[in-house]
Amino acid sequence: MDSKEAHQRRLLLFFIGIFLLLTLAEVDSCQKLRLLSYPTKYLRCFAGNQHYFHFNAPALLKHRYNVRKIDEYFARELVFEKIEKRWNYWKKLTGGQPIIKEELGKTPKTVTFLPTNSIALKEILHDLQFFPLLFRDHNDPITFNIPVDGETMKLRLQNNEETGQFLAHNVFNDPPGTADQTTDLFDEINPLEEFNNIEDSSDHVHIFKNVLKVVIPEIYSASLGRTGEFNEQLRIEEDVQRAKNERDGKAVLTPISENSRNAAFRKGFEFMAAGNFGGHVPKKAWLRPIHDALQTERKIITDKLNGEIEADETTKIKYELTAKMLKTGQDAKRRWDELKHDGIIVPKYDANGKLTQVKIKETDVMILSESFELLQSFLQIYPEVENGQRIKINIPIGNTKGGVYLSRAIRGEEQLVVGTRNEDWPESTPRKENGGMFRPSYDDMVDKVLGKVTEPAIFSDVLLGACVSGLDNQPDFDAQFESISASSNGMVKTADLTRSSVELLTISMVAEAASPPDILKAQFVEDIIEVIDKEKRFPTANEMPSLEDPYGNMLNAGKTPVKAGKRTTVKAGRNPVNAEITMNLLKEISRTNVGFDVVFVNSKYPARGVVKKDGEPPKEGTKDARIYVQRNGDSEIPSHALRELTHSVYYGQTVAEIARLSCVNPKKLRVVMLCFASC
Repeated sequence: MDSKEAHQRRLLLFFIGIFLLLTLAEVDSCQKLRLLSYPTKYLRCFAGNQHYFHFNAPALLKHRYNVRKIDEYFARELVFEKIEKRWNYWKKLTGGQPIIKEELGKTPKTVTFLPTNSIALKEILHDLQFFPLLFRDHNDPITFNIPVDGETMKLRLQNNEETGQFLAHNVFNDPPGTADQTTDLFDEINPLEEFNNIEDSSDHVHIFKNVLKVVIPEIYSASLGRTGEFNEQLRIEEDVQRAKNERDGKAVLTPISENSRNAAFRKGFEFMAAGNFGGHVPKKAWLRPIHDALQTERKIITDKLNGEIEADETTKIKYELTAKMLKTGQDAKRRWDELKHDGIIVPKYDANGKLTQVKIKETDVMILSESFELLQSFLQIYPEVENGQRIKINIPIGNTKGGVYLSRAIRGEEQLVVGTRNEDWPESTPRKENGGMFRPSYDDMVDKVLGKVTEPAIFSDVLLGACVSGLDNQPDFDAQFESISASSNGMVKTADLTRSSVELLTISMVAEAASPPDILKAQFVEDIIEVIDKEKRFPTANEMPSLEDPYGNMLNAGKTPVKAGKRTTVKAGRNPVNAEITMNLLKEISRTNVGFDVVFVNSKYPARGVVKKDGEPPKEGTKDARIYVQRNGDSEIPSHALRELTHSVYYGQTVAEIARLSCVNPKKLRVVMLCFASC
């Protein structure tokens, strides 16, 4: 190799080394790089914030593992809320008596079920799979007294904090009056396998097998109030066997003892419970059809539960926010590139290669709110956008043509600013522009225009319809608002209603909800994991990580100061779920017919920081919006990101099945999730 080639190679290795140092180093904020040259600033910003994971394999692997763990606890919480609601309903008085009677304040702790026709045994056994969720605050064993075919069976369950699983035993006395004995329902040896150790020629074994084949599926699906199935079938099978023996000239059938009868009945119940908890497939052929029948019934209940979760159109703010924070800038860019490839998104550049315009065409593959969600990640998709660079965005919102402008905010590295220009909206009242751009405030949009609408419910319905309609099927704002304008006694023009509507939707659902950079999302996820690891549950609202104070979550705020520079201070919009909060307010207007200027106030819409009372300082809209999750994390909002998650079959399982595995077989779940984490 000559000296020239060696020099070129050393130079190449030098630049590769510099590149790796920049991309793998922990990044505080691209703000600190403003004194450096543009290429270096761009490179570090690109690697450290917008595409933090793209160049940081260790961080990506760690993030993937954390995401999988949060997914598991999402599933647990969503299932818990459904099961808890059902059990609370069962605890209500029915005919003067509760269906469920809990005595958890004394020792031993017991839960007793009433012999009722309103609950089936399979429902109880199904829900008890989620014992660690339903009884998460109890570490002592709890005995469940369950009426089964006229008898009372006892299940003793206890949480195992180390494994996240639970211990499950059937408690019985054999013979009656003796000390308690137990059967481990997670044992891999099926409770009925011992029947195979007796010769099939045994008349009693033959009778019991025939009885159990019939009554196990029947009792499993029967109500708690149903009685006598086992005894009736036993009588039938005894008569059949007795007649057969007489016909074949065999010995007279000996009576079946009470102890044998009780043992067979008990093992039949244990077979049902063990199939729900352990799920082990029996080894013997005669048991498999029974096992399969029970699993089919269990799956029907689980699928119904999962369907209820999928059907939810609302969720808690803390869940929706976390679901959004699990999505990376790469996810948004991947979807953006797909739409570009299909010709739905068309970017335009000037002679110097700078982005000037983005057109999103009319299409049936995306509704308006989905396009807003993509635009929330605009600065992750186009990290090269500089301060002062204005990009015109043309979206057919309400069949309008005017468009809006997006730019990077001066004060926030990842903050978006929305503006409009009078020349794009010639029919509207001219607004006072600054530097050729009008940046509307909530006073401009809400108080001066939308608040004057005399039929706010009808007006709100139009906006809601636009948000959930395809980009090729948008309501025509001008046509829809014409009659609304006429009924407002000339206080507001149709064109002003249209322009302010586009501005309000874009600001509240894009700029205010701008996606944080991946490095902040990674830290947010790590803070969630800290609570999960410590508490073995999803964080409460006030335990959620703070978007306003990214140096530490709310648990540590003011207690354990973190050294400056350990975590990023780069922020984005005011609240990633602000679009959903806005949808909630529009629905409130639709429901109550209360004006926009009354509903879009700071108390309900914290992002609006300019509203104040006489003698009071201005509200801090940015801060109030970012800590909104700590104050209102358990409030319900429309679910988009979380619904997208629950409608998918992830790790090869549904949400309900993931929650079930986390309770009954966490080791198997970890293996499944580990395999998918590498994908």
